[in-house]
Amino acid sequence: MYLSDEEILGKFREFYTKLYKKEEIKLDDISEYLNTLKLQKISDSQREGLNKDITEDEIRNAIKSMKPNKAPGPDGFTLSFYKVLEDELVPFLVKIMNAALKDKVIPESWSKAEVIAIPKELSDPTDVRNYRPISLLNIDYKLFTTILLFAEILANRLQQILVKTLHGEQVGFLPGRHLSQIVRTVLDVIE
Repeated sequence: MYLSDEEILGKFREFYTKLYKKEEIKLDDISEYLNTLKLQKISDSQREGLNKDITEDEIRNAIKSMKPNKAPGPDGFTLSFYKVLEDELVPFLVKIMNAALKDKVIPESWSKAEVIAIPKELSDPTDVRNYRPISLLNIDYKLFTTILLFAEILANRLQQILVKTLHGEQVGFLPGRHLSQIVRTVLDVIE
């Protein structure tokens, strides 16, 4: 049985719509759970540090840290384009990204992607489940949403707070603290 291109696209759309169906998140349940933990609150100055505007330096560092030779998104601009025109683009990126944070308004281009279905090795190519979808996104969107910018910026800001607030025995995943520092304590507890 042969299917038309439109029918094949319909099968893919149906499969992935079901697979990636948006789940309902109950924010009240999350808040209720977090309130039961009696977590230490951060100070107003720490909160301000976490919520400060994204800076030009943070965007420049993110551009430098991104891996090259990735496929471009729908706009066709590569990371090389951003690196070559960094001085011209960064001021605009600062405005766009801070507007997205403050006003919760994102450029329309950030909601677009080129989706490529890559067949899994040694699988039946007629079964839609045997394809792996890859979304090709615009670089400016990647800069904003990936660990390379948004999450990394917040993580770096949060690390500065955690180093000061967490007990010295908490050594994992914090700058200047290493597991080797706690080995003696673990051995003492075991003994």
